[in-house]
Amino acid sequence: MEKKRKIDIFKENMERMGSFVKKYITLYVLMLSLVIIFELVFLIYFFCNFRSFSFTNIVYLVSYLFLIASSLVSIIVLLLSKKGKTSSFSLGILLHAYSLAIMIWATTISLLDLRHNSSPIVLLTISMVLSGILVISPIYFTIINLAAIVSIIIYNAINNYGYFDGPAAYLNFFIFVIMVIIMAFRHYSIRMSEAKMNDYLRKLSYRDHLTGLGNETAYFEEVDKLMKALEKVDLKYAIVVMDVNNVKTTNDTYGHRFGCHLIVECGHMLPTIFKTSRLFHIGGDEFVAIVIGDDYDNLGSIIEDFDKKMRYSKIEFENHELTYSVARGYCFKKPGMTYKEVFQEADERMYENKKEVKKQYNLIIRER
Repeated sequence: MEKKRKIDIFKENMERMGSFVKKYITLYVLMLSLVIIFELVFLIYFFCNFRSFSFTNIVYLVSYLFLIASSLVSIIVLLLSKKGKTSSFSLGILLHAYSLAIMIWATTISLLDLRHNSSPIVLLTISMVLSGILVISPIYFTIINLAAIVSIIIYNAINNYGYFDGPAAYLNFFIFVIMVIIMAFRHYSIRMSEAKMNDYLRKLSYRDHLTGLGNETAYFEEVDKLMKALEKVDLKYAIVVMDVNNVKTTNDTYGHRFGCHLIVECGHMLPTIFKTSRLFHIGGDEFVAIVIGDDYDNLGSIIEDFDKKMRYSKIEFENHELTYSVARGYCFKKPGMTYKEVFQEADERMYENKKEVKKQYNLIIRER
């Protein structure tokens, strides 16, 4: 079970990463094209100065051909994805595989450089590259190799030492820089995908699935923030407690989806009445508005508007005429009142309003 969960998480991560890559296909293709151009230039230089089939030369040749092939395959897959022929999961796997190719190439080239140059800066670069491979994580690999690049530049500036010995060294260095940029962008894509998913999950955990308003969790967190703020500043706020009438009767008469429609209708109407307040569906047929900002100053007119739209009306749903009615009660926070006391007073007034609506429109209101 645990293994299956890990596999599912891996698949989800690949899907998210691949979806992000799709948005930046042009940039990825551009970077990979630059890699291929530098590699081809190096190969031309290599063949122009080719002397013998030594072990080092063969390894150089194979490593650059390997990176050219992997870069070319990656570009082809990206272009196919642009035409909708490759899945997001495949793109995520591709990015991971190409990152591994980068690390293999960087290690090989660094070790070959060691055969020709044993200065401390080369040893430092190799150790950084190997450390990046060992930790695997794209962010650590990127940081370590950025540090290697900076170290090379600083070492040359201070010691005037010819680390860049000929065109081949320059080409190696610039390809290395592009590799680090690709790894950095990979890390960025992963983090952005995770951030978007976390933001989505956070919103999901705080949003009521029926109405789209804040749910009970969001409500209690908002109350907690308000109470902490009240410890420092005497904020002005009011509470409006609302209750949708006749939900139980509607459920019993027509079925639960009809009762749910009354709740959904309330959730859709409230944002058209309250503009700057915090709105929550705290369960069942109950809603709460924490009134702040301009709504606080205009609460009297807002309640009038509420009563016109929400007190009593008939609505159509699936060829049935439903009675739509919402009771409300409100209370301004007065000096010395706790949040609980403000809420309780608003709740009492809501129940009084509910009884008034019952008498006026002959609605069935269940007892508390």
